[in-house]
Amino acid sequence: MINNFMNVKEVAVFLGYTDRNVTVLCTSGKLLGAFKDGGRWFIPVETAKIYKMTHPKNGKKLFEAKENNNIVQSCTEERPQ
Repeated sequence: MINNFMNVKEVAVFLGYTDRNVTVLCTSGKLLGAFKDGGRWFIPVETAKIYKMTHPKNGKKLFEAKENNNIVQSCTEERPQ
């Protein structure tokens, strides 16, 4: 990390993504403030932190799994007669 910037590999480890996924985020403009210098991407540390907070990895899938689990539990519980 140089002067509050991270490279692609550091951000990938921080976010739990692959290097390629981080590069795609940079080229698509989803990591604000990221810039390319000498063929390497540099991403502001604050941008990586904000992205991690606002884009939980597999967040939707976890929510759906919990919701489906609650439905299954409620269907399998015995109801008093």
